Amino acid sequence: MTTKQLKNRGFTLVELLIVIVIIAILTVIALVAYNGIQNQARKTTAESSAKTAADKVQIYYTKEGKYPTDLGVLGSASVNETYHIDSNAVIYEVGGTLQGAFSDKPDKPNTVGYKRCNDNGGQIYWYDFTQTGAAGNQVRKLGDQTGC
Repeated sequence: MTTKQLKNRGFTLVELLIVIVIIAILTVIALVAYNGIQNQARKTTAESSAKTAADKVQIYYTKEGKYPTDLGVLGSASVNETYHIDSNAVIYEVGGTLQGAFSDKPDKPNTVGYKRCNDNGGQIYWYDFTQTGAAGNQVRKLGDQTGC
């Protein structure tokens, strides 16, 4: 072959298509893995927020002798109280859909719900982002569950 023939030689259409398909497959694999990692991080954040809320509810019970009516009691408590919940760390609704179980996936992973069963018990709800549908709701039980 002459030098001129070597310079004009390029990739065939089949070779280019094979490279494009390989890149597309690698992209799909990377996106699926990334989505799984994101959901796991959201689940961990949700569990942490639920643990924080449950711990604060238990502290309230220890100090006051009864469970709070809702998490708003803890959020509006003095910052100096050990059971105070920072609304930036844990998101909750007072009298909203989060009083029971959530009907759909919350927007933020640090969203928790609370349901008071009676003076001696309650439940903390959070969403498991690694599952879908109603199976995504997780519950942590506190004290006596009569009335829930």
